[in-house]
Amino acid sequence: MELIQKHATEILLLLFLIVTFLQSGIDKVTDWGGNLSFIKDHFKNSPLKNMVSPLLAVILILELMAGALMFVGVFQLATTGQTNLALLGVELSALCLIFLLVGQRLAKDYAGAMTLAVYFMIAIFGVFLLNNFSKVSCANFFVVETSLRIHSSRVSKAFLRSNFLILLNNITN
Repeated sequence: MELIQKHATEILLLLFLIVTFLQSGIDKVTDWGGNLSFIKDHFKNSPLKNMVSPLLAVILILELMAGALMFVGVFQLATTGQTNLALLGVELSALCLIFLLVGQRLAKDYAGAMTLAVYFMIAIFGVFLLNNFSKVSCANFFVVETSLRIHSSRVSKAFLRSNFLILLNNITN
């Protein structure tokens, strides 16, 4: 419960993106024909008009992979505090949004492209939060480990080990 409270912002952001990407991916799977028809019509006057089906499949795979990684990442974050799967999922979602943006711009659907910006900002904020958490944890570990090396020649090993464990516990909590 403590990890959930500690990472509430990250978890809520992940849940938002999970709903967005898994729902979109599942909708494409359950109504492939309807989605393909809509997208073909949407891109009929764009340079992508002959590649709609394979591009839609790429988007579908990215959406499902991003959603699944973020879904598992929520549990990983809530139980271990690790962010690697959630971060990978959010990065994939941002990449997917960039692909969608390119498509909207080529289709000259500027209003549709503009709506993607909101989702992209949320995804980039997620990348920042999850990446920043990882870097801060690694940086704290590096500082602790370096200071222990510096002082190891002057202090007993048992004292260093006990203080290292206390510092490591403080960093992870």
